[in-house]
Amino acid sequence: MSFFKCTRVIYLLIAILLAANYHLSSDLLNQVFGTLADVPVNNIIEFEHQEGVVIVTKIHGPNQLGLLRQSLCLLNYAYNSRTLYDIVVFTTTPLEEEEIIETEKLVAPANLTVVIDNMGLQNEIQALSQDRREKFLQRCGVSSPENLTWWDNCPGRIAYNWQAQFRALHIWTHPAIAKYRYMLFLDSDGFSTRVWTQDPVTFFIKNNLAILFDNFPQGNADVKCNERIKSAFNTSICSGTLLDGKFKVTTGEDCTNRVPLIHGFFHITDLNFYRSKKVMQWQEKLIGDCFLCREFDDQVAVTVPAMMLAPERSFEMRSNGIYLDVYHNSQIDGKVRAGGFLQYPKERGNKTLYDICPITAGNR
Repeated sequence: MSFFKCTRVIYLLIAILLAANYHLSSDLLNQVFGTLADVPVNNIIEFEHQEGVVIVTKIHGPNQLGLLRQSLCLLNYAYNSRTLYDIVVFTTTPLEEEEIIETEKLVAPANLTVVIDNMGLQNEIQALSQDRREKFLQRCGVSSPENLTWWDNCPGRIAYNWQAQFRALHIWTHPAIAKYRYMLFLDSDGFSTRVWTQDPVTFFIKNNLAILFDNFPQGNADVKCNERIKSAFNTSICSGTLLDGKFKVTTGEDCTNRVPLIHGFFHITDLNFYRSKKVMQWQEKLIGDCFLCREFDDQVAVTVPAMMLAPERSFEMRSNGIYLDVYHNSQIDGKVRAGGFLQYPKERGNKTLYDICPITAGNR
């Protein structure tokens, strides 16, 4: 056994003894393991596989298969062909076995798992409390859920609202990612444009971050969120900005400003932090009795606890010198206008990734 592996074991034993002697809470124990178990972080090498990391994305179903394959193929050649992190794809509706096999080939030898992330729309509605179910059906303008589909509007498309709620609340404790400590999340319409020369995962681990995000701010939270923030944290957010690449936050008793949000399309999170009791209580209060309400989405869910509980551990990529040039919604890293993606390779002349991954999805 190497010196560093021996050291790691010793730190783990120390953490266990501390827990036994001082009756540490599960949250505090997670912090102990999260710091001691990862020592010495200075010996982490960029683009080497790190334990406990998973790449995650979310789709509605087969209608987004083209986006998914293009995104995963580009990410594989930009980054994951070197680190070989497991990949979990959450989907609202099932993919065919053949579709999954063909997608696996694009990221091999990395392991890819496709997971249906719900019990079925009717079952999800049926599982609601009577009060929540009645409020949902009232918003949908129906008396019975029998004829509702994922593609109906209540208001806003149900499938889109589900992905927002799933990523806000359900994803953190989902069994499919329970064994992982760190999650790199990239939207299925997020496309790498070049080979990465910086490793955001090793940067994240070395700096013991709670969240590392590609873009901030991306709009503001609905004013309705302020009451939920006050209920969860017994204070409110007056302002949230970046200073030296991390959050600087002021709080107050009854601030009414709308909270600026982390862009949800691409970020890395510490799952121990987002699974902690305090944060999960916040996620529950955020959703509250409003099933599939778009305004209480994943961007609000990840931003608020980062600002409230870990501002010094919440970093923006570019402000910290990390430039990955990921394309999403006609912008690079959420900041630089880039036009349609189908034209982007021709205009930028970067052929490396695009010769390997056929570019068939994305606007012009």
